[in-house]
Amino acid sequence: MPNSSLLQPRGRGGGNAPPPKPKPVSKPAPAAKAASAPPKQPSRIGAFVPSLLRFLILVGGVVAVVYGAMYALATNVKVQPREMTEIVDIPKAEK
Repeated sequence: MPNSSLLQPRGRGGGNAPPPKPKPVSKPAPAAKAASAPPKQPSRIGAFVPSLLRFLILVGGVVAVVYGAMYALATNVKVQPREMTEIVDIPKAEK
């Protein structure tokens, strides 16, 4: 036989326990405001630039740095040409 307490819905008078009492809400004490500090305002750049545009600017900056490094290496590094000899074995054809 199943347990009858499992079949009764919870929170709708099905249990023997009284409903929980709501906790009292206490208001925080007012903090002393400094007279010389102006209210904090959000950053101007972050407030008006969408996240996609910020992402694209970041990716563009990384690409520009990598491209500039490759350009500097290609134009400033002088390669000394050397002769290379490599012996290649040619397999004989099977008959």
